[in-house]
Amino acid sequence: MPPSISSVRGEPESPHLASGIAFFDVVQFLALIFLIITLAPAIFSASVVRMKTWFAFLISAAIYCISFLLLFGRQHNGPEPPLPICTLQAGLIYAGPPLLTCAGLLFVIELYMRLTAVTMSRKVNENFIHWMLWILPVVHAICFWVAIMWLGRHPHHFTRS
Repeated sequence: MPPSISSVRGEPESPHLASGIAFFDVVQFLALIFLIITLAPAIFSASVVRMKTWFAFLISAAIYCISFLLLFGRQHNGPEPPLPICTLQAGLIYAGPPLLTCAGLLFVIELYMRLTAVTMSRKVNENFIHWMLWILPVVHAICFWVAIMWLGRHPHHFTRS
């Protein structure tokens, strides 16, 4: 196992680092649980109606949480995780914030369109919302997988910090 950055510098490894990582993992896990609890009634109940972009936003947030939990228990000590999992996590961690931001922007756009339609007594263009929900994530996914394939061809970029 390669040495950590602090041991390379000659500094002793801090016990606060391990507790900080554990705290971060707990927060991510709790966020994922709360997101699932929030999504469950809307998915399984016919009487709860939500906008499509609301689902996209919460699912994007869940993907963001899952991306940090892929290496749960292997972030600091122990055997190095397999390279494919590291590659996937690295890609998801860097793709997560733009995905969440994009989903949040789509949510705000749909909310604006619906509120404007109500105040102006017009109908919402559902077709536009449907295409908006598909085009931006597809472009994002293409960029993500191109980056993953490039990084997969250069595994020396992955090291445990």
